[in-house]
Amino acid sequence: MPADKPLKKRDSQDWQLLAALLLIFFGLLVNADAVRSQDGFWGLIVGAVRIAGLFARRYADLVTAIFTAILAVATIRLWQSTNRLWQTAEREVTHTDRFAVASAKYADMAEISALPYVFTEPVGPSIYINTDKVIEYFCVNHGRTPAVLRTIWSKMVITSATPTFPLDLQTAYLLKLQTPLGTGVKTIPFKYLIPDDIAVKAANPPAAPRLMLDLAAEQRAFFVVEARYLDTKGNEHVTLNSWELDRASEIFVRCDDDKSFCMT
Repeated sequence: MPADKPLKKRDSQDWQLLAALLLIFFGLLVNADAVRSQDGFWGLIVGAVRIAGLFARRYADLVTAIFTAILAVATIRLWQSTNRLWQTAEREVTHTDRFAVASAKYADMAEISALPYVFTEPVGPSIYINTDKVIEYFCVNHGRTPAVLRTIWSKMVITSATPTFPLDLQTAYLLKLQTPLGTGVKTIPFKYLIPDDIAVKAANPPAAPRLMLDLAAEQRAFFVVEARYLDTKGNEHVTLNSWELDRASEIFVRCDDDKSFCMT
């Protein structure tokens, strides 16, 4: 805890002072002959040293044991301090690595969130076939930066299973564009004409201003639009939107597996 740090520091200072006094003490023992002729203060020191020397010689084993114990304690304290420094350094490295990973992650998220996202939306409340055998839709940029809409592929897929992506666009209807799209900007309505090989019939009730596909019981219908556009850095992005025909209402409902990806 932070409150224990001053106490630990004081204990460390006490051990250092004791060690210094012991070093002075043993130094004086060794050099007692050099100062033996001194008077006054140094005479008192020499006398104290001589008495201490007699004590040390008489109780040499005890003095050695005390000094060895103090040295062992100092060594242990040094090892503990070194170990704490090592653990602190490891924690700092771990925190630094985590911070670097988090910074890179948030940088990627910021870059992704700043991209343009061009989606296809229906003209009206839903995608349906009008009496001219046409499906009308438009594109809108829901991203945070401008885009340049380059191409739009649209296709009606009749199948008995869920279509696999990417689709074969050889028979799709292609619009080549170079349309700038700012944030929140919509294009003009685009039209997809139902091919002649796909049968249609009057809707039920007949007064409804739309046509319906004439499908077999096991058949499913999907309307797919693929938009390709550039971001401000020149990278090409692709957004794939798809709708499946609801046989009960005879309108197309957006699928949940819309796809959007970047091509560089």
